[in-house]
Amino acid sequence: MLRRMNYDDFLEKQGDSQCFFCAYPQDLFIDQNQYFFVILARAAYTEDHLLVVPKDHVIFLNELSSAQLDAAMALITKWTAKLHETYPWLTLLLRDGLTGWELGKSVNHLHFHLIPKVAVTAIGNRDDREYFDNETFSLKTEEFKEKFKVEN
Repeated sequence: MLRRMNYDDFLEKQGDSQCFFCAYPQDLFIDQNQYFFVILARAAYTEDHLLVVPKDHVIFLNELSSAQLDAAMALITKWTAKLHETYPWLTLLLRDGLTGWELGKSVNHLHFHLIPKVAVTAIGNRDDREYFDNETFSLKTEEFKEKFKVEN
């Protein structure tokens, strides 16, 4: 029988002394390489939900080196292919930045989710989205470039 724990109780049991992922027991790794490890999600959205986690304590994606990014993609690609043997589609979700329940992130440690069978969205379904005509899309693209100082 599975024992379910309230998520707040789970976080409280972890304590503030050490990062949950930094203290993760290696015997529970499903796979690993030099920079990342793969584990089952402890608070899974669905069966076979995996996490790909950097071994170093990293909070933001832009903190990763090229070698670390390559290592992440190697495991993401490998496990996406393995999950696709059973599941027709997956959601790949990046969690970076600091914790905050408004985004549902509970650990200050970057990680990727590989989630079979579940569409994860906070903005509604595709029928709720606006589709821009070419002129509006061009204007919005230029506004974005200006806002983020993108040079061609």
